[in-house]
Amino acid sequence: MNPMNQQPETAEAYCKCGEAKRIKGDLDGALADFNRAIELKPDFAVAYNNRALIKKQKGDPKGALEDYDKAIALKPDIAQIFVNRGALRRVSSDPDGALTDFDRAIEIKPDFHEAYNYRGETRRVNCYQFDEAITDFDKAIELKPDFAIAYNNRALAKLSKGDRNGALSDCDKAISLKPDQPLYYVNRGEVKKHLGDFVGALADFDRAIELKPDGLTWSHRAMIKYAQGDLDGALNDCDKAIQLAPNSNTVKARRNLVLKEKNDRARQETENTLALRTDFSDEASWQTLCGAIQNPKNSSDDFIAYVDFVNDKAFEGLTAEQLPSFLSDDSQSFAFIIDKITLSNSEHPVLVVDLQDEPGQTFRVIASELWAVENNLSIANMGFEEFASRVDNDGVFRGFQNNGDV
Repeated sequence: MNPMNQQPETAEAYCKCGEAKRIKGDLDGALADFNRAIELKPDFAVAYNNRALIKKQKGDPKGALEDYDKAIALKPDIAQIFVNRGALRRVSSDPDGALTDFDRAIEIKPDFHEAYNYRGETRRVNCYQFDEAITDFDKAIELKPDFAIAYNNRALAKLSKGDRNGALSDCDKAISLKPDQPLYYVNRGEVKKHLGDFVGALADFDRAIELKPDGLTWSHRAMIKYAQGDLDGALNDCDKAIQLAPNSNTVKARRNLVLKEKNDRARQETENTLALRTDFSDEASWQTLCGAIQNPKNSSDDFIAYVDFVNDKAFEGLTAEQLPSFLSDDSQSFAFIIDKITLSNSEHPVLVVDLQDEPGQTFRVIASELWAVENNLSIANMGFEEFASRVDNDGVFRGFQNNGDV
């Protein structure tokens, strides 16, 4: 039985059925139908175009481009196919090819509002040609006055040129036309942030999260809270963003920014952590270690360890078990010991000693990652046991990425 309920097999019928499946999200079923349509009619340009859309959605840009090329070779006068190929080229780092396709689409169909919008986006995002982009968006809106995405895109181009009020007006228009589009609220929130209207921006990001609670939207709201000085709220939003988008470098960078500011503020109220030298056999290694701690190569966004180095032979040979009785200052919940193992090993694994929960318990951390331990323990962002449970088999902590954490 064929997919047309026993009607005669035709390429057109398979193509229609495949398009219906694509709209429903059945990409595999749609692909099979377009394959069959092409088998029945190898010169069916529309089937190649539609199959290209499926391949693009399934992460096969090369296959999609081949199908678009075939469709255009068969039907070089269909503007929509040039627009579709141009959209693929734009996201495939070929903006020149994309612009050529959009130009051709406009030649074929001068009143094609989508072609002007796509060309404007290519000029704005890929080429930084903001004036030319605005001209394209103007034309798209002239041809279709209720074209919400063109207003949204023009707003971003205006914002890039410093026209914040013009950008806000376009954002308002886009939202009035499409009030359930979360992206428009995100972009208006960004415009309001640039205007200094943090309350209004926060309201827009709240609405965007209601409509689509994805990682980037949560991280956008975090930046508003960060700008307002609400670091706890910002960090909570960043944590939510990380859960939803664990591989996003943007989300990670924003969380690091908030965490660093939170750490810096906490530092204003706390003393530096003690790093006691207990072995004096290798002065050169000691100097190298101090440099590695103060200028860690693995630290992102300029995170450093805030330590006071104690280079006093009064502590020579001091052990972790003895350390708690040597330090009577209750403000220190942990300390570092730089012993013979630290100075003789190329990774310089510093001994971390608990002074609060279970005084005397230890783990080691390599010098280049000591900042992560010191920063997090000093402001109680993480507990001693959390780090101790993340060490490698030799009892040494070598960083979050090393043991699978983000």
